[in-house]
Amino acid sequence: MADLSGQRPEDRADFAAVPHAPAGEPVPRRPGAAGPAAALLVLTTAVAASSAVPLLVLGYLLRGAGLAGTLPGSLMSAGWVLALVAVLGAAVALEVRRRTAAALLPPALPPASD
Repeated sequence: MADLSGQRPEDRADFAAVPHAPAGEPVPRRPGAAGPAAALLVLTTAVAASSAVPLLVLGYLLRGAGLAGTLPGSLMSAGWVLALVAVLGAAVALEVRRRTAAALLPPALPPASD
């Protein structure tokens, strides 16, 4: 058990009620706990989506204004690529979330007999 001498008297009961891993043993991971890959997936999706919108808007505005050159087309191409990355990232994230939820569900109960 952890040393409670450094705790305030009113906090000792709360601290003692929480299960703690013994010293020197690794703390077990919760099922469905996210790791660095999940954080990277979420950040990639958010950054790609928030970057795609201004690139697409600016590209289409410049093309509508009749700007000659490759800039409007390049902006639109980059925007659509980022939009595709955002959609794929969101699809993968939803599938991972679905699988995690299915893994955390309790086993199905057998049918009730009459």
